[in-house]
Amino acid sequence: MAVTTIPTAGIADDAVGNTKLDLSENYAFTGTVTGAGSPAIGEGQSWSNVVGSRSANTTYTNSTGKPIQIVIGVFYKHLYASLGGNPTLNIDGNNMVYVWSTASGGTQNRSPFIAIIPDQSTYRININANAESAINYWWELS
Repeated sequence: MAVTTIPTAGIADDAVGNTKLDLSENYAFTGTVTGAGSPAIGEGQSWSNVVGSRSANTTYTNSTGKPIQIVIGVFYKHLYASLGGNPTLNIDGNNMVYVWSTASGGTQNRSPFIAIIPDQSTYRININANAESAINYWWELS
């Protein structure tokens, strides 16, 4: 179903009494669109390899004024509960993503953690060195 007109009671009648916006024509708009969620993710942003300036088990705050995307690669060898080996991605104090596996000890695994982090939100990747876990890579779109 195509919409061809939208009632626009808030727009004053023109000389011939039109009170509908006709969408059957092509229109070009100029200016700034507001209220559309700008700045959008990726707008004016680029990927940065931040692995050298980030650490596991440390909380960071997105204070960029925009949402950012993170991509974190975690290597882990043991997932036994006794070793606390389940890597987790925590956003605003909530464990949002975690790895669970029934793999036996000695199995080497790699998992990416990918998320959008809203402005002013906190984020951290939790790993346990006793489980032979480590960060492989950490990229941020900011």
